[in-house]
Amino acid sequence: MPNPRGPSPARAALSGTASFSPAPSIHANDETHPILHAGRVAVVTGAAAGIGAAAARAFAELGMKVALADVPAREPQLAALGKELEGIAGEGNILVVPTDVTDLKQVQSFRDKVYETWHEVGVLLNNAGIGSFDARRGTSWENLDAWHGILNVNLFGVINVQQTFVPSMLHQENPAMVINTGSKQGITNPPGHAAYNASKAAVKSLTESLAHELRTNHPSVTAHLFVPGWTHTGIGGAKPGQEKPAGAWTSEETVRPSLPPSFHHPSLPLT
Repeated sequence: MPNPRGPSPARAALSGTASFSPAPSIHANDETHPILHAGRVAVVTGAAAGIGAAAARAFAELGMKVALADVPAREPQLAALGKELEGIAGEGNILVVPTDVTDLKQVQSFRDKVYETWHEVGVLLNNAGIGSFDARRGTSWENLDAWHGILNVNLFGVINVQQTFVPSMLHQENPAMVINTGSKQGITNPPGHAAYNASKAAVKSLTESLAHELRTNHPSVTAHLFVPGWTHTGIGGAKPGQEKPAGAWTSEETVRPSLPPSFHHPSLPLT
């Protein structure tokens, strides 16, 4: 079956202006990026699998401390990832906190545990999202429950995390960044995925607003929209053990271009 979403862009985009050009603040030429370096803290939601897990591995390889969150139903996968990353980053440098981003109290508890443990956040990867093919197919005038479910996670989950973490990040001395995971579908709007497309278009708009507000009032914290193309993950309909279709990217290939040039990891091949 041909990919209904079209071919992937030439590379994933991570930009404060939501374009397909990487922001200079991400692609530093220095050996040491002001944020993406050893000792800083990365927070990843939707971390149990896919892009979230790939990003968490990459942050750990950079020597960062990593806080992992995903829904409580995925606690076994999250715990397994945490143990794996402790082997990379060392004991005490990984924090596992099962968290449903649609529950504001759980998000606030997650933030409190991160700050109680490490007292800062360098990178907030606001990545939790859903996109079941069954739920997002159909028309714009039916399946209201699916609309609520998708928007509650993909939009209001992002808002919950953003509203909870950003005020604390603004009071830090060190620079920091917020990365919201969008989607090419939030820009190209392919037919047949109305709720998912709308949720990711809203995340694009939200991130652009946040970037402007931070640039104007708190330039030490920046906001960026991460725009993956067709990635072979569960959110894109991939099944366990299923071979990656031609034209799709792995999660690692999607994450890799957004890391500093000094990052080299044999499990993340350049493409």
